Amino acid sequence: MNMHTGKFKCMECGKCYGSSRNLEVHQRSHSGEKPFECTVCGKRLTTSYKLAVHIKTHNGEKSYECPMCGKAFSQCGNLNRHMITHTGDKPYQCYICNKEFGDSSKLKVHMIVHTGEKLHKCYECDKAFAHAADLKVHVRIHTGDKPYECLLCDKSFTQSSTFHQHKRRVHSDTTSELKQTKKFKFECTVCGKGFMKSSDLVRHSRTHSGEKPFKCGMCEKEFGRSEQLNVHMRVHTGEKPYSCSLCNERFSQSRSLQAHKCSVHTDTVELKRTRMFE
Repeated sequence: MNMHTGKFKCMECGKCYGSSRNLEVHQRSHSGEKPFECTVCGKRLTTSYKLAVHIKTHNGEKSYECPMCGKAFSQCGNLNRHMITHTGDKPYQCYICNKEFGDSSKLKVHMIVHTGEKLHKCYECDKAFAHAADLKVHVRIHTGDKPYECLLCDKSFTQSSTFHQHKRRVHSDTTSELKQTKKFKFECTVCGKGFMKSSDLVRHSRTHSGEKPFKCGMCEKEFGRSEQLNVHMRVHTGEKPYSCSLCNERFSQSRSLQAHKCSVHTDTVELKRTRMFE
């Protein structure tokens, strides 16, 4: 009932909360602010609780075990969702179309079909998205990030769909021939995946072995990739290479800068965009 009658109301969506603290946490879903940073991988989260849960993915702690198949999980919620695979239970029902779901988060995503809500806004332009994942892909247009690299021609892409389309259109014959004749120079002995470069095979092999050869000389934390170590070292050096053009505040990661602009300079960015089109 606090969501309807609580005295602390969100001005963005109208939801109410019983305490100012809960409202403050909720407002981060609109601003994109993530003040809690993992010192291992640099991932940022909205609450200290989520950070504590996330840390378990690094130390391998899995306290919640399924009584039916023995599979273990680091979070109670993940175990509850897993149990549905055994019971087939779907307790969450859409009140508009009566479609049923086994997970409340899936129902929440489904409701966007009916409401048309687009809460995830780009801090650089006017575009808004229904899903955070879609915004994450869109932001790469502004940052220039291209995480999907073709091993056959070294081209890079912002989206996995574009990357796979490229492989089908440009390298379909080459990929087929390589698979048939096994001409990939370097092949993973665990899963059989082939690579054109030995360095790519070495990096891939760590997904099986769990090897983390890049160690921090100051706190002895270990990482699977040199880029992760470089980001982590900023915790010790205090280096902040990303500067806000609006207030000159500096950040150690580009995503921290993005969140800062979204939460602190929303009105300023909007005013600049408006003046551009006057």
